[in-house]
Amino acid sequence: MTVSNNLIEFVKQYESLHDGDLTKIGLQPKPCPAGYWTEGYGSVVIGPYGEMMIVEKYPSIEMVLPYSKITTEAEANADLISGLNKRAKGVNKRLKVNVSQCQFDALLSHAYNCGFSTTLYALVNSCAPEEKIKNWFTKKYITAAGKYMKGLQYRRNDEYEIWSGKNYKREYKLSV
Repeated sequence: MTVSNNLIEFVKQYESLHDGDLTKIGLQPKPCPAGYWTEGYGSVVIGPYGEMMIVEKYPSIEMVLPYSKITTEAEANADLISGLNKRAKGVNKRLKVNVSQCQFDALLSHAYNCGFSTTLYALVNSCAPEEKIKNWFTKKYITAAGKYMKGLQYRRNDEYEIWSGKNYKREYKLSV
């Protein structure tokens, strides 16, 4: 399966370009709640030795800017689509059962934001009851650096709504 336009727009809403500095367009790197420097639509900045740049090791934006690769909105869009396509290959590789486009997109959104969860794919591939999948989506990966994040809770709930075919809207609801 491939990335849908609905998912691209959904991810853009959660991974917005704005970083709080109203004097600039918002394309400069910014730290995410987990402590990684990100740019564009949530891509981690890669450092001089191929490592993901973390705030702990690179505490200032001046240390990160030389490694930033996104300078225009068009580059941010292209990077997002490339990142989603790369992760789509990983989702397809892990799936052993057929899923709908909505379900694929929910898995892909999660992979783009958090990586690949073996537990999630075990549930999906074993055709676990819907309540178990709902519980997993709405209760897991809702922390960053060990702290509960309401924004991640919202995203997980919205991903479950995508999974269940309800909608792709960013609704800021804590229960589905």
